[in-house]
Amino acid sequence: VERRISKPSHLKIAGIGNVAVKKSHQRKGYATNMLLKAHQFLSKEQFNLSLLFCAPDHMAVYKKSAYVLLHKPVTFYVKAELQTEDTALIYPINMSPDQQNQIIQNGLHIGRGTW
Repeated sequence: VERRISKPSHLKIAGIGNVAVKKSHQRKGYATNMLLKAHQFLSKEQFNLSLLFCAPDHMAVYKKSAYVLLHKPVTFYVKAELQTEDTALIYPINMSPDQQNQIIQNGLHIGRGTW
């Protein structure tokens, strides 16, 4: 999923969802490799960051791939209702350290529509 926003700055965001590996094939690096390939593609396509939402008990694989937990929620509108996602992680791709820190500290508003 691609989303473009203009605040806090112009960003091209990729949504990563439902990374899963069959139980019998876990702990072999497949999820890490899938994320690495996705990040290479996103870098080539000039995305600024990868964003995902996940349950706290599934964060380890993403943190191992250098995703960072945001300190504040991601917000977005579905119809006219403001929604929040408290467990959001980002992987910075083509962005400055200042942009990255601003998002980590302040959260992110990604506009209208479901992710």
